[in-house]
Amino acid sequence: MKIDWSKAEKKLIPNDTEVEITVTKATFIAQSGASGQPVVNVQFNVTDPSEYQGVALFERRSLQPQALWAFKQMLVKLGAPSSMFEDEDVDIEKICTDIVGYRGRAVVKVEEYTNKDGEQVETNRIKTFIGQQTFDVFDNTPAATTKK
Repeated sequence: MKIDWSKAEKKLIPNDTEVEITVTKATFIAQSGASGQPVVNVQFNVTDPSEYQGVALFERRSLQPQALWAFKQMLVKLGAPSSMFEDEDVDIEKICTDIVGYRGRAVVKVEEYTNKDGEQVETNRIKTFIGQQTFDVFDNTPAATTKK
C-alpha cells in the first residue's frame, strides 16, 4: 500500500470562512459516553471552496428534550422536509440514513481544546449553519438520491 504522507497534516479553515458542506455520515448513539444520553454524530465534508475540499467537520447533537432544538435547526438549515417533524414517533436511525447526502452552507471557526494527552490543539467546528445550498441538479429530499 502506498501512502501520501503529505496529506496527513490537518488543514485548518480560517475563522468565519463560509463553506459548502455535504453530510457524509450520521450515527445515532443511544447512550453516549459518561452522560449516557442519546446523541446523533454527524460528519460533513467540505465541497467548496476547492482549497478546503474534503476537510471533515463533525457535529454532535443531543436528543435531550431541552437540546433537541439544535438538531432540528441543523436539519431545517440543511433542507429537511417539514414532514420530518410532523410525528413524535420517529425512527431516528432512518433520519440518520436519510440525511446522508444533504448539502448546505456553514460558517466555520477554529476552536482550541486540550486533547487526552494534555496538549493544546486546534480543530475546525461549524460556527453556524447558513442554510440549504441551491443546486440545479440535486434535490435534498430523502427520496431523491440521484441526479435529476
